[in-house]
Amino acid sequence: MGWMRFFFVILALVGAALVLPEGQLFAAGGEKAVERIYAKSPPARDGLTAEEAARNSAGCISCHTASDAATMHESPAVRLGCTDCHGGDATVRGDPSRGFEDRDYVAAREKAHVLPKYPGSWHYPSSANPERSYTLLNREAPEFVRFVNPGDYRVVRKLAAGGFGVVYLAIDQQGQQVAIKEYLPASLATRAAGELLPQVQPDKLSLYRLGLKSFFEEGRALAQISHASVVSVLNFFRENDTVYMVMNYLEGASLQDFIITARELKKQKVFRESTIRSLFDEVLRGLRIVHQHKMLHLDIKPANIFITDDNRAVLIDFGAAREVLNKEGSFIRPMYTPGFAAPEMYRRDSTMGPWTDIYAIGACIYASMQGYPPNDAPQRQEKDRLSLALSRLRGVYSDNLIEVVEWCMNLDPLSRPQSVFALQKELSRETERRYTKLTMAEKMRIQFDNLLGNEAAVPKSKPKPAEGKSS
Repeated sequence: MGWMRFFFVILALVGAALVLPEGQLFAAGGEKAVERIYAKSPPARDGLTAEEAARNSAGCISCHTASDAATMHESPAVRLGCTDCHGGDATVRGDPSRGFEDRDYVAAREKAHVLPKYPGSWHYPSSANPERSYTLLNREAPEFVRFVNPGDYRVVRKLAAGGFGVVYLAIDQQGQQVAIKEYLPASLATRAAGELLPQVQPDKLSLYRLGLKSFFEEGRALAQISHASVVSVLNFFRENDTVYMVMNYLEGASLQDFIITARELKKQKVFRESTIRSLFDEVLRGLRIVHQHKMLHLDIKPANIFITDDNRAVLIDFGAAREVLNKEGSFIRPMYTPGFAAPEMYRRDSTMGPWTDIYAIGACIYASMQGYPPNDAPQRQEKDRLSLALSRLRGVYSDNLIEVVEWCMNLDPLSRPQSVFALQKELSRETERRYTKLTMAEKMRIQFDNLLGNEAAVPKSKPKPAEGKSS
């Protein structure tokens, strides 16, 4: 895995690159790009023979043996030639003895190498990296990026950071955008600017490693799932004393973003009932597959339901590894989101199952109806006002949908749907929807309750968004 370190060198530079003035994001001196036609080189192939690997390095080492080893890979089990990683043409041979300015030598070098679009900024043909090489890479073609940085991924920018890790936007070797999530729990580890390795205090090391193992296993399990409503894990690997999970990069917005926007329009309905039923039918299809793989999500909330630009609902940012740390560690601030976490998540000795995720689904439907989250489980256990809050929506949403939310959010795990299938069946009922309006007595009770302030009303100021999708 030594070759993977190239990616993380770029990763260490990303923070510095992001604070550069806008003008410095261009090639030095405003250099105009040279038009290039790049040949597509296939990714490195598994199972190369020693002879094939040597053939894919033959032309390269005709010039580079004076400064480089015949192979850059520490393990003899890794059989890759130079062009398998870097691209270029290994059939071309050069003769350095003729001098670097010799016309034939220069012609061989130009044919063998992948050339930059901004040769002046790179001081080509010098192989030394110029200043701001990261920003220059962002302007180059993927073929040249691969030539100088043959790791699998190139970080473009940091997307988000939360209590559990950091998410980066990156480019893979085919030039496709991917999201890379790095395990870096803020309560257990720190990392200095420009460094690659996290710093973990000795007394937190065992807990850090436990979370790392859980994060790795979560990536392994998710990589086995292929469903349109579950985020696709393309790769996962250990490096730099942490773990990285590579996922499809999704373009769109979270359900949380849609709820906030809809709420600010101050309509009677945040979403139409048909929209809610259709959306959560899609989410439940994905969650059912997750549960069939003996996994739980454990952090379902509107911020983790992503609506793509092509109108797909996708579950993202699984929280099983976070929950391991919650159970084993003593944290001042839990790593789950109040309002959407089931009551059993607050107890160390409780048993969690599909019903735990189903509670969160009910809370998400509630938020899609009300425009803001329900009270958190500990508050409800002291004084449960869920039924009263939902009664305000009678006549706006059908009795059946209101009953589904109450069923999902029952404080007793055994009184909730015990499987996603049971919830799907109820949510998809095609019977005639019944709407029961509030009686005058019920309206007066709600008004009196509001005066007493016993029930959380719609916030007057914009509420603080729920925990971000990178947590």
